[in-house]
Amino acid sequence: MHYRSALWLGFLGGALALPSLPLKADTIRLKNGQTVIGKIVRYENRRFVIVYERSSPATQATIALEDIESVEFDGRPLPPGYAGGGRDDQPSNPPEPPRRDPPPARVPPTTTGGLTQTVSVSAREDWTYTQLDVRRGDRIRVSARGIVRLDSRRQSPPDGIADDDPDKLMPGRPTGGLIAVIGDDNNDFIFIGSSREFVAQRSGKLYLSVNEGDLSDNSGSYEARVEVQRNP
Repeated sequence: MHYRSALWLGFLGGALALPSLPLKADTIRLKNGQTVIGKIVRYENRRFVIVYERSSPATQATIALEDIESVEFDGRPLPPGYAGGGRDDQPSNPPEPPRRDPPPARVPPTTTGGLTQTVSVSAREDWTYTQLDVRRGDRIRVSARGIVRLDSRRQSPPDGIADDDPDKLMPGRPTGGLIAVIGDDNNDFIFIGSSREFVAQRSGKLYLSVNEGDLSDNSGSYEARVEVQRNP
Protein backbone atom coordinates (compact mmCIF):
# COMPACT_ATOMS: atom_id res chain seq x y z
CA MET A 1 0.00 0.00 0.00
CA HIS A 2 1.14 3.53 -0.65
CA TYR A 3 1.60 5.26 2.74
CA ARG A 4 1.39 9.03 3.03
CA SER A 5 2.60 9.53 6.63
CA ALA A 6 4.87 8.02 9.25
CA LEU A 7 1.95 7.96 11.73
CA TRP A 8 0.08 5.51 9.47
CA LEU A 9 3.09 3.17 9.38
CA GLY A 10 3.11 3.07 13.16
CA PHE A 11 -0.59 2.39 13.24
CA LEU A 12 -0.43 -0.57 10.83
CA GLY A 13 2.66 -2.23 12.17
CA GLY A 14 1.98 -1.70 15.84
CA ALA A 15 5.39 -0.04 16.12
CA LEU A 16 4.05 3.11 17.76
CA ALA A 17 4.99 2.82 21.42
CA LEU A 18 1.96 3.24 23.68
CA PRO A 19 1.62 2.87 27.44
CA SER A 20 -0.22 -0.21 28.73
CA LEU A 21 -3.93 0.52 28.92
CA PRO A 22 -5.93 0.41 32.15
CA LEU A 23 -9.47 -0.92 32.12
CA LYS A 24 -10.96 2.56 32.27
CA ALA A 25 -12.33 4.00 29.08
CA ASP A 26 -12.89 7.46 27.61
CA THR A 27 -15.79 8.33 25.32
CA ILE A 28 -15.75 10.58 22.23
CA ARG A 29 -19.09 11.45 20.66
CA LEU A 30 -18.91 12.61 17.04
CA LYS A 31 -21.18 15.18 15.40
CA ASN A 32 -22.43 12.51 12.97
CA GLY A 33 -23.91 10.50 15.87
CA GLN A 34 -21.15 7.91 16.28
CA THR A 35 -19.59 7.03 19.65
CA VAL A 36 -15.94 5.95 20.01
CA ILE A 37 -14.80 4.29 23.26
CA GLY A 38 -11.22 3.62 24.27
CA LYS A 39 -8.33 5.47 25.91
CA ILE A 40 -7.29 8.96 24.79
CA VAL A 41 -3.49 8.92 24.86
CA ARG A 42 -2.62 12.25 23.27
CA TYR A 43 -4.01 15.62 22.14
CA GLU A 44 -2.06 17.77 19.71
CA ASN A 45 -2.78 20.08 16.78
CA ARG A 46 -6.49 20.06 17.72
CA ARG A 47 -6.66 16.28 17.26
CA PHE A 48 -7.23 13.44 19.75
CA VAL A 49 -5.38 10.12 19.47
CA ILE A 50 -7.50 7.30 20.95
CA VAL A 51 -6.78 3.59 21.34
CA TYR A 52 -9.88 1.44 20.82
CA GLU A 53 -11.18 -0.42 23.87
CA ARG A 54 -10.59 -4.18 23.96
CA SER A 55 -8.61 -4.09 20.70
CA SER A 56 -5.81 -6.67 20.31
CA PRO A 57 -3.33 -5.73 19.03
CA ALA A 58 -3.90 -2.13 20.12
CA THR A 59 -5.57 -0.14 17.33
CA GLN A 60 -5.58 3.64 17.40
CA ALA A 61 -7.35 6.39 15.51
CA THR A 62 -6.86 10.15 15.20
CA ILE A 63 -10.02 12.28 15.39
CA ALA A 64 -10.11 15.98 14.43
CA LEU A 65 -11.57 18.36 17.00
CA GLU A 66 -14.02 19.87 14.51
CA ASP A 67 -15.69 16.44 14.08
CA ILE A 68 -16.28 16.00 17.85
CA GLU A 69 -19.52 16.79 19.72
CA SER A 70 -18.25 15.98 23.24
CA VAL A 71 -15.44 14.19 25.12
CA GLU A 72 -15.75 12.27 28.41
CA PHE A 73 -12.73 11.26 30.50
CA ASP A 74 -13.21 8.31 32.86
CA GLY A 75 -11.80 9.93 35.97
CA ARG A 76 -8.22 10.06 34.67
CA PRO A 77 -5.85 13.05 34.25
CA LEU A 78 -6.26 14.88 30.94
CA PRO A 79 -3.99 13.68 28.07
CA PRO A 80 -0.76 15.58 27.30
CA GLY A 81 -1.41 18.81 25.42
CA TYR A 82 -5.11 19.08 26.37
CA ALA A 83 -5.68 21.76 28.98
CA GLY A 84 -9.46 21.88 28.70
CA GLY A 85 -11.60 24.87 29.58
CA GLY A 86 -10.51 26.97 26.59
CA ARG A 87 -12.83 27.80 23.72
CA ASP A 88 -10.22 26.71 21.18
CA ASP A 89 -9.04 23.58 23.00
CA GLN A 90 -12.17 21.51 23.50
CA PRO A 91 -15.52 20.69 21.89
CA SER A 92 -18.37 23.14 22.44
CA ASN A 93 -20.42 20.82 24.68
CA PRO A 94 -19.16 20.10 28.25
CA PRO A 95 -18.44 16.47 29.16
CA GLU A 96 -21.37 14.37 30.32
CA PRO A 97 -21.26 11.57 32.91
CA PRO A 98 -19.29 8.57 31.61
CA ARG A 99 -21.24 5.94 29.68
CA ARG A 100 -20.37 2.35 28.94
CA ASP A 101 -21.66 2.13 25.38
CA PRO A 102 -19.94 -0.55 23.28
CA PRO A 103 -17.65 0.82 20.54
CA PRO A 104 -19.52 1.18 17.24
CA ALA A 105 -16.97 -1.02 15.46
CA ARG A 106 -18.23 -4.16 17.19
CA VAL A 107 -21.24 -4.92 14.98
CA PRO A 108 -22.39 -8.56 15.18
CA PRO A 109 -23.26 -10.51 12.03
CA THR A 110 -26.85 -10.29 10.87
CA THR A 111 -29.06 -13.36 10.50
CA THR A 112 -28.33 -13.41 6.74
CA GLY A 113 -24.58 -13.71 7.30
CA GLY A 114 -23.83 -10.05 6.52
CA LEU A 115 -22.02 -7.26 8.33
CA THR A 116 -22.93 -3.56 8.39
CA GLN A 117 -20.81 -0.66 9.62
CA THR A 118 -21.05 3.14 9.47
CA VAL A 119 -17.66 4.88 9.42
CA SER A 120 -16.48 8.48 9.64
CA VAL A 121 -13.71 8.86 7.03
CA SER A 122 -11.51 11.80 7.98
CA ALA A 123 -10.12 13.75 5.02
CA ARG A 124 -6.84 14.30 6.92
CA GLU A 125 -6.07 10.63 7.62
CA ASP A 126 -4.18 8.35 5.23
CA TRP A 127 -6.60 5.45 5.73
CA THR A 128 -9.57 4.77 7.99
CA TYR A 129 -10.06 1.16 9.10
CA THR A 130 -13.74 0.23 8.75
CA GLN A 131 -13.42 -2.37 11.55
CA LEU A 132 -14.51 -4.94 8.96
CA ASP A 133 -12.41 -7.86 7.73
CA VAL A 134 -13.60 -9.17 4.38
CA ARG A 135 -13.00 -12.49 2.64
CA ARG A 136 -12.33 -13.18 -1.00
CA GLY A 137 -15.67 -13.53 -2.78
CA ASP A 138 -17.61 -11.34 -0.29
CA ARG A 139 -19.97 -8.83 -1.90
CA ILE A 140 -19.28 -5.31 -0.56
CA ARG A 141 -21.66 -2.39 -0.89
CA VAL A 142 -20.52 1.13 0.13
CA SER A 143 -22.57 4.34 0.10
CA ALA A 144 -21.21 7.70 1.28
CA ARG A 145 -22.28 11.27 1.85
CA GLY A 146 -20.84 14.54 3.12
CA ILE A 147 -18.48 17.30 2.01
CA VAL A 148 -14.77 17.64 2.81
CA ARG A 149 -12.39 20.55 2.27
CA LEU A 150 -9.26 19.82 0.26
CA ASP A 151 -7.74 23.21 1.09
CA SER A 152 -8.92 26.79 1.75
CA ARG A 153 -10.61 27.11 -1.66
CA ARG A 154 -11.67 23.60 -2.77
CA GLN A 155 -14.25 21.23 -1.37
CA SER A 156 -15.37 17.83 -2.58
CA PRO A 157 -18.28 15.36 -2.28
CA PRO A 158 -17.61 11.58 -2.22
CA ASP A 159 -17.73 11.51 -6.05
CA GLY A 160 -14.72 13.87 -6.14
CA ILE A 161 -14.02 16.91 -8.32
CA ALA A 162 -12.33 17.48 -11.69
CA ASP A 163 -9.07 18.92 -10.41
CA ASP A 164 -5.52 17.92 -11.34
CA ASP A 165 -3.42 16.24 -8.64
CA PRO A 166 -0.36 14.31 -9.86
CA ASP A 167 0.20 12.75 -6.40
CA LYS A 168 -3.23 11.20 -5.80
CA LEU A 169 -3.37 7.42 -5.43
CA MET A 170 -5.76 6.89 -8.37
CA PRO A 171 -4.59 9.32 -11.10
CA GLY A 172 -7.42 8.52 -13.48
CA ARG A 173 -10.16 9.15 -10.92
CA PRO A 174 -11.63 12.42 -9.53
CA THR A 175 -9.63 14.25 -6.88
CA GLY A 176 -11.06 14.04 -3.36
CA GLY A 177 -13.30 11.07 -4.18
CA LEU A 178 -13.83 8.22 -1.70
CA ILE A 179 -11.55 5.22 -2.37
CA ALA A 180 -11.00 1.82 -0.72
CA VAL A 181 -8.37 -0.88 -0.43
CA ILE A 182 -8.35 -4.40 1.05
CA GLY A 183 -5.28 -5.22 3.13
CA ASP A 184 -2.39 -3.07 4.32
CA ASP A 185 0.07 -4.46 1.73
CA ASN A 186 -2.01 -3.79 -1.37
CA ASN A 187 -1.92 -1.10 -4.06
CA ASP A 188 -5.03 -2.33 -5.89
CA PHE A 189 -7.17 0.70 -4.96
CA ILE A 190 -10.93 0.77 -5.60
CA PHE A 191 -12.80 3.97 -6.45
CA ILE A 192 -16.05 4.16 -4.45
CA GLY A 193 -17.46 7.68 -4.95
CA SER A 194 -20.93 8.14 -3.48
CA SER A 195 -21.93 4.50 -4.10
CA ARG A 196 -20.28 1.29 -5.31
CA GLU A 197 -20.88 -2.45 -5.09
CA PHE A 198 -18.05 -4.89 -5.81
CA VAL A 199 -16.78 -8.38 -5.04
CA ALA A 200 -13.64 -8.71 -2.89
CA GLN A 201 -10.76 -10.14 -4.90
CA ARG A 202 -8.74 -10.93 -1.77
CA SER A 203 -9.14 -11.29 2.00
CA GLY A 204 -8.06 -8.65 4.51
CA LYS A 205 -9.01 -5.52 6.42
CA LEU A 206 -11.13 -2.99 4.53
CA TYR A 207 -9.88 0.61 4.55
CA LEU A 208 -11.34 3.87 3.18
CA SER A 209 -9.61 7.15 2.26
CA VAL A 210 -9.69 10.28 0.09
CA ASN A 211 -8.13 10.29 -3.38
CA GLU A 212 -5.61 13.10 -2.91
CA GLY A 213 -1.85 13.24 -2.51
CA ASP A 214 -1.43 15.85 0.24
CA LEU A 215 -3.97 15.49 3.05
CA SER A 216 -2.29 17.83 5.55
CA ASP A 217 -4.52 20.84 4.77
CA ASN A 218 -7.78 18.88 4.55
CA SER A 219 -10.70 19.04 6.99
CA GLY A 220 -14.06 17.38 7.48
CA SER A 221 -15.09 13.79 6.85
CA TYR A 222 -17.33 11.55 4.77
CA GLU A 223 -19.91 9.31 6.40
CA ALA A 224 -19.74 5.88 4.76
CA ARG A 225 -22.09 2.96 5.26
CA VAL A 226 -20.46 -0.39 4.49
CA GLU A 227 -22.38 -3.63 3.99
CA VAL A 228 -20.63 -6.96 3.55
CA GLN A 229 -22.53 -10.00 2.31
CA ARG A 230 -20.55 -13.12 3.11
CA ASN A 231 -19.73 -15.52 0.30
CA PRO A 232 -21.20 -18.86 1.39
